[in-house]
Amino acid sequence: GERMAAAPISALQLGGAGDGTAAGTRCAGRLFVTSFRMVWEASSTAAAAAAASPGDDPPLSWPLVSLPLYSIDRFTKYHQTARSNGRGGSEPPPPPAADPEIEVEVYPKYGALPALRVLVAAAAFGRFSAVVRESRAPGFDRLFAATHAAAQARAGERGGAFCDYPPGTSPEAEFHRQGLNNPLSNWRVTALNREYGLCATYPRLLAVPRAVTDEALSRAAAFRSGRRLPVLCWKDAFGVASICRCSQPLVGVANKRSADDEALLRAIGETNPIGDTLHILDCRPKLNAEVNQVKGKGYEHASNYAATRLTFMNIENIHAMRSSLKAFLAVLKKQAAAGETSMPELEKSGWLEHLRMVLRAALHAARLLEHDRASVVVHCSDGWDRTSQVTALAQLALDPTFRTRRGFETLVAKEWLSFGHQFAKRCGTIAPLERGAQSSEEQSSPVFLQYVDCVHQLCEQFPSAFEFNSLYLAELLHHLTSCLHGTLLGNCERQRADLPPTLPLWPALSEPRFVNQSYAPGAHTTLHIDPGAVRPWTAYYCRGAERIKMEQLPLLETRCSQLADET
Repeated sequence: GERMAAAPISALQLGGAGDGTAAGTRCAGRLFVTSFRMVWEASSTAAAAAAASPGDDPPLSWPLVSLPLYSIDRFTKYHQTARSNGRGGSEPPPPPAADPEIEVEVYPKYGALPALRVLVAAAAFGRFSAVVRESRAPGFDRLFAATHAAAQARAGERGGAFCDYPPGTSPEAEFHRQGLNNPLSNWRVTALNREYGLCATYPRLLAVPRAVTDEALSRAAAFRSGRRLPVLCWKDAFGVASICRCSQPLVGVANKRSADDEALLRAIGETNPIGDTLHILDCRPKLNAEVNQVKGKGYEHASNYAATRLTFMNIENIHAMRSSLKAFLAVLKKQAAAGETSMPELEKSGWLEHLRMVLRAALHAARLLEHDRASVVVHCSDGWDRTSQVTALAQLALDPTFRTRRGFETLVAKEWLSFGHQFAKRCGTIAPLERGAQSSEEQSSPVFLQYVDCVHQLCEQFPSAFEFNSLYLAELLHHLTSCLHGTLLGNCERQRADLPPTLPLWPALSEPRFVNQSYAPGAHTTLHIDPGAVRPWTAYYCRGAERIKMEQLPLLETRCSQLADET
């Protein structure tokens, strides 16, 4: 299914980028673009010379550099004027040429270091970059994942119809695991959204209080932003405490009310006879919620919602997250060039503190359920950014099932895929050609990246609690923007249901090297998160052309996996 999109161009690779090559070295090669990726490869003469390099030192390594088109963040171009040589001096510019050369750095999304540095003819690269932009044109009508799946099917590997969940799991199985099929349960499963008529961005099947009728649900949905009404996402299988999720209510400056919305929250509270208070966790700072109220939305007022307690969790919006990541990566790049690490500089970016705030919110939710046996309702503005972060992390802290590979994939499928997250908008990837679905710089934000970084922080704090390792998380992030599989495309379940057959992501994450050899099932029931222990994940952010930088811990994990395979 992969085809050439343009003729290759000559490109002299300059060592010292994040591709593992040494600074000051150069290698002739070709740069080309396909329907799926951008590739640089060494010329045959350069490869032969590298293999035949004399002496006791290992031969020069000029690895093939491959970057999926949607994983490219930007091209940074430098004209051949005097520039720093990276050793405290500068290099003189070359003499003028009819077709001048430019130095180009290719940066991956969420990367501090370039994946590739090349010297190319300016005119040729102009044509090349235009082909890259054209090949990244949005829309499901040019879906490489579909043509790739068709090619694999011809080779004997089957693609499949749409399914967010990993093989062997399903929403029905998860409902059963949480005890919702018990006839004495206070919850029921409704198919009211089977045609996505109740809420276009919710899953087909929803778990709701048994006491609330489908007619009342339809009326309650009208009072929530995007019709994302409060529904169950997790219940203690051995108790009554639960986590529900939704979007903000449409209160407005007139302080509007909805009897059906208030009754729905009251019914959610009554499913838990132990807790006398239903805790509403608004992920936003209160000021942000008040600004939304001026726009016709807002937050729950205690006087209208009996037996509830509202807490603002002070997680900033998508724009603050985007800006802080940009500043964080800039500091990492600067420190990598200087060969030093300064935590105060990294802290100034705000990225690490944002991680702490997300973890604190998840910790607060988990403590309410574990210690107080209380139920919680979580929302932010539209209920599919910060909400997904907090509900998924709280479940990870509370439920050991989600710390297995299959369980974690089920958690991602449930909280991020079925309940919707705007992957295309936030990550700048592929969405259907429908109004409001396309990405823009203003709507991009590293929301899912931030969630995975938080999961990495938990893996660091509890090394034996997770069946998967940091290599697994890095591979998941690679496919967040690779667009090779249909699993992380689009913005909601409804959009992915219209996709042609594609290969699912989850089997690609089943390799033995992704297993944590220190995993000890049952060693941790509940994870007591320490937000203060957050550390920068430099192995990922400074990865260059790799999926993850093979530092000490990833190398140890890989070797343990190899030994396990051998035995």
